[in-house]
Amino acid sequence: MNVARKFFQQVLNGGDNYFMDSDFNSERILKTEFDFYKEINQPVSRVNYIKGLQFEIEDDSSNNSDLMILSIISSLQWLDEKSLLQSIDNDMLTILKKLEASGVYVQSAEYDREAIKKSWHKSNTPWDLFLKQESMFEDIGEYPCLILYQAKKINPALKFLEECQAILNSSEFSKIIDFMILEINNSHMILEATKTNTLSFLGEYKK
Repeated sequence: MNVARKFFQQVLNGGDNYFMDSDFNSERILKTEFDFYKEINQPVSRVNYIKGLQFEIEDDSSNNSDLMILSIISSLQWLDEKSLLQSIDNDMLTILKKLEASGVYVQSAEYDREAIKKSWHKSNTPWDLFLKQESMFEDIGEYPCLILYQAKKINPALKFLEECQAILNSSEFSKIIDFMILEINNSHMILEATKTNTLSFLGEYKK
């Protein structure tokens, strides 16, 4: 959070109007992203999780990834190893039991927009007062709420991961994330191999 606030102020470059003072040049955006992820100094799995949140906020075409993650989560929760490319070891089984005991499972996320708005209007922390300056977001005074709505239209998969992060310790959470990353990477490899083999077969058949 502190690193994100620091970079937001850098983007403003000493100004107090986000739309007028920020540099939206693509090179600046890429450099800021690179520097931000470098400075947060978190394990790779945690960085990937944060990048996933960013992707959810910025890209409406992330449904395919969501469905793949949901499929992996469901297979894990049902201990359906036949649908997974990896086995569920004892450590993962312990983690899954911990989540089950805490009532963590895939569910649709519902958020009260009015509650978020009221919370924003009531807040008087130094940072929120800084964001509430009239000049900051011009006529869109509730712009931070809009960003939060976008982030909170979170799909069930990402909501599940949020709850996992709240319940599990860092090594347990990393194991869940790493399992999903490896599962997705292996799936992609298999799909690519299948595609290559199919094209090769068709090429030979054509001859």
